[in-house]
Amino acid sequence: MFNSSCEIRELEGIFAFSVNVLSALFGGLGNILVCVTVYFSPRLHKTWCYFICSLSVADLLVNLVVQPMEAILTLSRMTGVCQAIIRDAFRLAAYITCGASLMNLAFMSVERLLAISWPLSERQKLTRKKMFAILFVIWGIPCVLGITGHVVGRSTRLSSILILIGLAGCYGVILTSYGILLLRARAHFKVSNRVSSLIRPHENENKQRATPTPLSKDRVFMKRNAMVKKRQESEKRAARTVGVVIGVFTLSWVPYGYFVLKTYTEMGRSQESRPFLPIREELEFESEEQLSIRNSFNSCLLNQRTKRRVAFVLTAAAFVAILSGLLYYYFSRKVKEYEQIVLEENQHMKVTIKAGVIRGKFESDAVVFKGIPYAKPPVGNLRWKAPVSCDENVNKCWNGTLDASEFGSWCAQQDVLHTPDQTKVIGSEDCLFINVWTPKHRSTGILLPVLVYIHGGFLMYSSGDWNGLHPQPEMVSEMNIVGVSFNYRLNAFGFLALKSLAEASPSKSTGNYGFMDQILALKWVRANIHKFGGDPKSVTLIGQSSGGTSELALLASPSAAGLFHRAIVMSASAVYNKSWEDAADDNKIFIKNCDCVRNSSAAERDCLYQLTTEKLEAAIPWDVYPYWRMSDSMDLPQKNLFNGAVAVVDNVVVPKPPLLAMVEGEANDVPLIIGTTGQEVNIKPVMDFSNSSWEDYSTYVKQKLAPFIGKNVSMVLALYNKSELSKEPLSPQFSYSSMASDIRLSCPNDVFASKASQGFKSPVYRYVVTSAPSFPINVFGYPATFAFHMWDLIALFGFPPAFHYTPSPRDQSFMKDLRREFGKFINNEFNQEDAPWKKFPNSTALFTDSGVKVLDSNGYHMEECAFWLNNGFFSYGWIN
Repeated sequence: MFNSSCEIRELEGIFAFSVNVLSALFGGLGNILVCVTVYFSPRLHKTWCYFICSLSVADLLVNLVVQPMEAILTLSRMTGVCQAIIRDAFRLAAYITCGASLMNLAFMSVERLLAISWPLSERQKLTRKKMFAILFVIWGIPCVLGITGHVVGRSTRLSSILILIGLAGCYGVILTSYGILLLRARAHFKVSNRVSSLIRPHENENKQRATPTPLSKDRVFMKRNAMVKKRQESEKRAARTVGVVIGVFTLSWVPYGYFVLKTYTEMGRSQESRPFLPIREELEFESEEQLSIRNSFNSCLLNQRTKRRVAFVLTAAAFVAILSGLLYYYFSRKVKEYEQIVLEENQHMKVTIKAGVIRGKFESDAVVFKGIPYAKPPVGNLRWKAPVSCDENVNKCWNGTLDASEFGSWCAQQDVLHTPDQTKVIGSEDCLFINVWTPKHRSTGILLPVLVYIHGGFLMYSSGDWNGLHPQPEMVSEMNIVGVSFNYRLNAFGFLALKSLAEASPSKSTGNYGFMDQILALKWVRANIHKFGGDPKSVTLIGQSSGGTSELALLASPSAAGLFHRAIVMSASAVYNKSWEDAADDNKIFIKNCDCVRNSSAAERDCLYQLTTEKLEAAIPWDVYPYWRMSDSMDLPQKNLFNGAVAVVDNVVVPKPPLLAMVEGEANDVPLIIGTTGQEVNIKPVMDFSNSSWEDYSTYVKQKLAPFIGKNVSMVLALYNKSELSKEPLSPQFSYSSMASDIRLSCPNDVFASKASQGFKSPVYRYVVTSAPSFPINVFGYPATFAFHMWDLIALFGFPPAFHYTPSPRDQSFMKDLRREFGKFINNEFNQEDAPWKKFPNSTALFTDSGVKVLDSNGYHMEECAFWLNNGFFSYGWIN
């Protein structure tokens, strides 16, 4: 017991009350500021914000609930009013809130220790469900133990000391960990500055590649720099704010910490409940002596017990200092290692090729290099000429280090993908850019298979990055491949065939400039992809729609020989036989639209070269023959209505029609997959029978097909009213979409696959997609509900956000099926005996709602296709 010199004074009670009030005020404001600052941090991962905010909320409750109640308890002891009730309420609140604070501190200290050697970027992503489960445990345990302890327990001096050591230890670990991480951040900032300093001097030099379009790389570069500066300023402000918060928060707890330490010692010695973390004790009469002990604060500063308290405080401080020092000594050795890792990562982002130095950026699980020029801008005298490579010498296409963090400009085109207004022109003639995605974590020295994506768009529009349809970071990481996409010249700039242009050409040919771009892009891949971790001896092409048609041209092109080793052809136009001479005759309307009809070829060329991008785009014959966009491609054919072609047989790049080259064994013989979807035209059908009767559907089919087959229309209607291989219920719209798709794409691709299998030594495989989206998806203004044109591509690339489609588990399963089977093909694993697919025509793979099914020689719609081909419908297939 204390001696008489240690009795409590009224002034000291008032002092204790004041300390609690001030500590609650400053601590509460500090924790509120922490919550706001952390939650709106521009860099902190939102999931981990919740944990830091949870800690601050626990401390905030201590500040705003427990400390004010303790101040009230001090007054109640002085006045004797409602002391027992206030004491019980105080103890219960203190048990729960302080227990939660300790649990949060323990969790955060473990997490900070992990962050030193195991960064968040390398861990499995923490889902919201797991996060809330952790928070439930953090708050649930102190609630249960707090209520239980309040009912049956008593506190001891040992428990007070253990909790104090736990709090001090957790704070020590957290502060030490943050110190190490701040040192690392400082090192990373220095390295980043060194890298940025390499880029800034060349900012003006890079402007020479700026294009006269809204997608100018110069503007993109300036905008990106402004965003980076703005983010850096925001981070500095946030850092200063957090510093002030930590300072205020720490200062607010200094006086209260002294009060708590002193009370711990006094109350623990007498087995009384301490005021900070009390447990319920039996209500009993408190003597004046006990009351004196309970409220003793500053009256005993010079006695023996004061010395013990000071010794205890110094011992605890020494323990924390020693622990922090040991941790710092152990982990600080890794700071230099971390600097080396940062340097290596930045070197990993920088690649040196023949044309110069390129710097990419990290995106999720991949390193991405965007907008790399692979050819000189095809402008001026290079318009309608073969592309000129950038790899001939350094600084030919850019100076210094190229910032490859943004996609390059699209090739010039009318903006039909975003608006029906065909008068708006987007993109630029300076558009020959290539993009590369490589896994972030790949084995050094091991080259990965390469997947080169060729975009579609009727050879009229789109780009290698439209709507996210390109290799995705998570895709290349999951499939362990290097992904590539690129732009190539389109429409009048890429495929215009004119006799006046042929006369000025060394090859005396014209057209297919876009295919020349594709071949040069593949040559760039062969020469440079190993610098990005790709294997130039294992290149697989994948193209959809006119991207697939491009693959057929490359298969038939001697210039592309050896540039690729496998091909996945998706929904291609198998009808490809227009000569450049016939196309040049068809394109006389283009010369007329340009107002460039002249007496000589030289004068005509001069006129064409002087025209602006907008005038050339406006001259395209969209709605008159040769119908560059196929006016009835999404409908049943009309007899004798054919469409002109822009992809031609030019006798040089494509010397023979691809189908003939296959039959005669003159094509590039590589393993081949040819695929289509069950209801291709459902992407934007001409007719919508969703709310129509079977009679309306039958009437329309007879009207369209009677000129072809007469009374046999009834037989056709019967063919498409039978049970389908897919699980879609029969409906007029489903039957119409299936019929039009068979005529336009599926059956012509069967013919192509059959001829390829006869002419190739390499295996040829065939697949059909019948799996439909779980919900309607709107690509071009129509809510598609069946296996429409492009559905397999959208799924393969992970349902890009631009399509505003949330995939169901069934859709996710379809995506995994595609990636798994295509991955086997890319890795040349289809030759194994247990491969699920067999060569066509012995089998056809169906991607259904319930997985991959393999049909035997009686494949998909064999009877229907036999009917269409026997009645001369092959020539009505899609062109381009």
